[in-house]
Amino acid sequence: MASRIFQAWTGCALVAAALLCSAGVRAAEVAVTYDTALRYGRFVVPGTTGSRTVAASGTVTDSGVLPIAGYPVGPGQFTVSYDRESSKGGQTLAIVMLLQLTGGQTVTSGGVSGRIAQFNTDLGGLGSLLPGATMSLSLVSCRTQVCSRSFRVGGRLEVTRNFGGATLAIPVTLTATLLSVAN
Repeated sequence: MASRIFQAWTGCALVAAALLCSAGVRAAEVAVTYDTALRYGRFVVPGTTGSRTVAASGTVTDSGVLPIAGYPVGPGQFTVSYDRESSKGGQTLAIVMLLQLTGGQTVTSGGVSGRIAQFNTDLGGLGSLLPGATMSLSLVSCRTQVCSRSFRVGGRLEVTRNFGGATLAIPVTLTATLLSVAN
């Protein structure tokens, strides 16, 4: 059976995914912005399965796939912000949030299926994360009205090809929940 080329991206970069992602979610004093989409580029799956891992550092590792040069590959980036509002000015705050990455659902197009089986991030102390797992984010010594932290997210895309080729768009979302604000 001949191999077919397909392209895989995640996030809000594609129109199909834009309806499923929020580019600027705001709840109370916390905001999440999806700055850059997680991109897997194009590759060929000569067999029936393969995977491509994009690390938060930008390193790419392929297993059972053949890369096609010239297509963007790289980690996504989120920014999480806390707005203390003008009434809380003058105090140094320590903010703790709970973050949850989702995007583990299987997406199928034609004879190709893919899912992000594992995430990784450049937030200190966190290795690999399963979709839906939670992680903690601390913003310490917050002195300005808006304090924020940007971080990159990579992941392992697992692909199954029964026939043909396809473009896959897998939405990745980040939910931030405020846990505590302390002086």
